[in-house]
Amino acid sequence: MAKLIYFTPTSLDGFIADETGNLDWAAPDEEGFAFINDLLRPIGFLV
Repeated sequence: MAKLIYFTPTSLDGFIADETGNLDWAAPDEEGFAFINDLLRPIGFLV
């Protein structure tokens, strides 16, 4: 059976946008971007 990995940036209260609808807070820095790439690299299918 395949493993499903779901990744989405969310705040601790479950929101993905700030109070003005802006998503800039979720832009990763260099270390965060490297972590996300390492997490997604072994996935065979990405939408």
